Amino acid sequence: MPAPFEILDVDVDPQNWTPVVAPFGCNNVAIKNTLSSDLKIRTDLSRPDQDIISSLVQEAIVAPLSGAPFWRDATTSPYRFLPGSTVAYLQTASGTGTVKVRFVR
Repeated sequence: MPAPFEILDVDVDPQNWTPVVAPFGCNNVAIKNTLSSDLKIRTDLSRPDQDIISSLVQEAIVAPLSGAPFWRDATTSPYRFLPGSTVAYLQTASGTGTVKVRFVR
């Protein structure tokens, strides 16, 4: 049986939006800003709106297992984020570094 969760290091910088991609079907994703600067987060690069995850703060994205797939083309999976789907995009306010992202099945 696979582990119930996985923690990945994601490298971020102030010039590029780095995608956070689900390695497997999951319903919970936590992004921990381990940097000394703010971390910008977007869910859609075509829109100007974004949010900030302050230094040393962890933000969780949680969805219940309802049995109803979120993705229109997923007919049987109850997961909110399918394998390979982009959960969010991250960019630092300044400097480069690595943040921790936890995916929970």
